[in-house]
Amino acid sequence: MQTLFTILSLGLVMGIKHSIEADHIAAVSTISRQARSMKDSLLTGALWGVGHTASILAVGLAVIFLNFTVSGTLALFLEGIVGIMLVYLGLGVLQDIRKGKIHFHAHIHGSQKHLHLHAHEENKAHHHSHKSLLIGMVHGMAGSAAVMLLLLPTISSSFQAVLFILVFGVGTIFGMSAASMMISFAFRRAEEAAKADTLLKGLHSFAGIASVLLGIVILNESASGLIFQN
Repeated sequence: MQTLFTILSLGLVMGIKHSIEADHIAAVSTISRQARSMKDSLLTGALWGVGHTASILAVGLAVIFLNFTVSGTLALFLEGIVGIMLVYLGLGVLQDIRKGKIHFHAHIHGSQKHLHLHAHEENKAHHHSHKSLLIGMVHGMAGSAAVMLLLLPTISSSFQAVLFILVFGVGTIFGMSAASMMISFAFRRAEEAAKADTLLKGLHSFAGIASVLLGIVILNESASGLIFQN
């Protein structure tokens, strides 16, 4: 018989693991790369987790109390939306680089010269917050299918099922906050490198290209699954 401790521990571990899946990291990297401080990057990851949790909680409550069923077709459709979002985010990064919206300013601190990232339209805190929250919600809608279909039906108590979702959400908030801070840290350290301009542009380009390619892979898998079902 499942104990409450076992259920909550499983939810926490699964939440952390779920938060650092490739498509989640690719999406958040397109935002956290421009964080101007570790506090901003922490907020970016945390808000992704909050949005993700909100979506999963909404679907989970419908499954638990309204006997709502997440069909395979709906799950594939939601995954397709994630793919489209990743392509959109990645292309946005590459377009900013091409148009010169992302560039670097030189500053002298003491006897040392540093390059710092400047993005004309992407460095407003509220813009980051809204964008990260929305991305998390979209990922949550897609990721909810696996969680709801595989685990919730095995939890006999509605109370424990709700607790599982909430602890799962805490895990995703913690995991993505840590991942976002590490991504931001990598970009900030690159600013201190001898060839910062080339290195930073390369990192930004990599983040954009990775997001586009992963989005295309997810879209292809989603479309193939939908065609096969029909």
